[in-house]
Amino acid sequence: MRGAIETLEERIAPAVLISADGHRAHYIDTDGDHVSIYVSTGHLSAGNFTLAGAGAGSQLQEIDLTAKAFNKADVVVKVIKSAHGDGLANIGYIDATGIDLSSVVVKGDLGRIDAGSGGGVAIKKLDVASIGRLGTDTQGATASLTSNITGALNALNVAGDIIGAYIKVSDGSNGKIESVNIRGSLIGASGTYSGEITSSGHIGLICIGGDIEGGTGQDSGSISSFSGIHRLQIGGSIIGSSGFANATISSFLTDASIDVIKIAGDVLGGSGIGSSQIVGGVIGQLTIGGSVIGGSGNDTAKVRSLSSINTINIVGSVQGASGDDSGSIDGGHCNRIDIGGSLIGGSGQYSGKIWCGNLHHLAIGHNLVGGSIEGSASLYFSGSIDAGGRIDSIHIGGSIIGGTDLSSGQLINCGNIDGLGGIGHLSVKGSVIGTNSGHGYAPVIISARGPVSGHGWTIGRITVGGRVENVEVLAGYGMDVYEHLQPDNASARVGFVNVSGDWIASNLVAGAQNKNYPNFGDSGDSYIRAGTGNPLAAKIASVIIKGQVFGTPDSTNSSDHFGLVADRIGVVKVGAQTFHPTAGIQAVGETGDVAIDQLI
Repeated sequence: MRGAIETLEERIAPAVLISADGHRAHYIDTDGDHVSIYVSTGHLSAGNFTLAGAGAGSQLQEIDLTAKAFNKADVVVKVIKSAHGDGLANIGYIDATGIDLSSVVVKGDLGRIDAGSGGGVAIKKLDVASIGRLGTDTQGATASLTSNITGALNALNVAGDIIGAYIKVSDGSNGKIESVNIRGSLIGASGTYSGEITSSGHIGLICIGGDIEGGTGQDSGSISSFSGIHRLQIGGSIIGSSGFANATISSFLTDASIDVIKIAGDVLGGSGIGSSQIVGGVIGQLTIGGSVIGGSGNDTAKVRSLSSINTINIVGSVQGASGDDSGSIDGGHCNRIDIGGSLIGGSGQYSGKIWCGNLHHLAIGHNLVGGSIEGSASLYFSGSIDAGGRIDSIHIGGSIIGGTDLSSGQLINCGNIDGLGGIGHLSVKGSVIGTNSGHGYAPVIISARGPVSGHGWTIGRITVGGRVENVEVLAGYGMDVYEHLQPDNASARVGFVNVSGDWIASNLVAGAQNKNYPNFGDSGDSYIRAGTGNPLAAKIASVIIKGQVFGTPDSTNSSDHFGLVADRIGVVKVGAQTFHPTAGIQAVGETGDVAIDQLI
């Protein structure tokens, strides 16, 4: 008799039992756990459930709550663990299309949920163990991992991971998310938008205990809002993959702000174009506990603001890779950027680069390193700082090191600093070292076009703790539309230059040009003619070089020449010597190819 009862229980296992008041339903899960489903309003019947027999019981594929009677209902899935069960009930699909729900609690994995009538709160609270962990295996023939929530989602709490599921909250500005708490990771997969949370409205607080991981699908493993994000905290890293624009955080509108982002780990680019980007109209405060490292895809591991950035604090380094624009910061107007490690160019064009409008303060704890080339490659603006406006101050705790040119191609503007509107103060604790490898002359260029009228400094102050070698400091020069450096401001002015080490094969120029550029300090020097400004205002206030001044020996190059050139030049001190420049060319240094040239 006992065997017959056991056989009967297995046979009726797919059935669902409804309580007398119609608010509760019971069934046996696939591993033998006893599951109860409670609704606070509306009446359940067997027709509300789609089950498929499996294992020791049934897989609940769908709960249908589309009847108006379920509007504003609490929905709770509870589990009583059996001897061989896991204490979880995995639900394929909760269909509450057109219905607003209050609290939804699922003690297990949820494949998807549709809810919301629009114009109000679609779901007050959704608590689940995970979303998409079992893929579509828990669903029927119309399986999907896309959840459509029409209206606001007040709270989403996930004890584990979201894997491959798309949480889409929409209803114009009303389609907002108040809070998201994912203790695990947000993980993309092969599908478009897989592992993505998106909101047509504002997102309040998002906490992710683990990582954001992109997948092979477009926009996979991502978070996006069209109306801004207040606060995002990630306990792990952002990890890019091969999908287009995967592992991204975005708020696309120019006036949509991302107020606070805190990432404990790294931002790592992948092979997919645009992977691991952080994009906001306005970025308030961004903190990254690790490094920003580009990938092989273009525009990877990139921080981009469409309007402005208040503060960025990166504990590690910002490093470009083989992808163009990889490992970069594109900031509009920036208040403050702090990089604890180095800014390092890669083999991709514009990789390891900071570009902004006006930049108030930039600090790099270690080095600024330009990208290098060999073979027949050419490389532009790798490991560089470029401002379309003014840079108030830059502090580099290590050295500026230009890339190494071992190629038959061109190495241009790698390891360079350009401030179109001027540079207030550049401080380098170490040395500034360009390259002249014999394959090609690739100096470190520090340039600023500066104000064209008034008495403002084009470059206010430069202090270098080590030596300056193969460097061009060009005040009055700006980039044209083709990003070629051109003399343009005849009234450019340099304040104070202080170098603790030697000055080797380098130029310091204000408002001047040379017909045989890159030579300076010879008869080819002249005022800038083609641009704007008054050449009589061009000035270098003072220069202190505590070491020695050298050009290059004739045995190395007998045709090059270097100079300190401006309309007016103040006191120049080289070691124990003091020069009071007068009109014309005055030789300085030991190699005979360096001169002070006061053009007046």
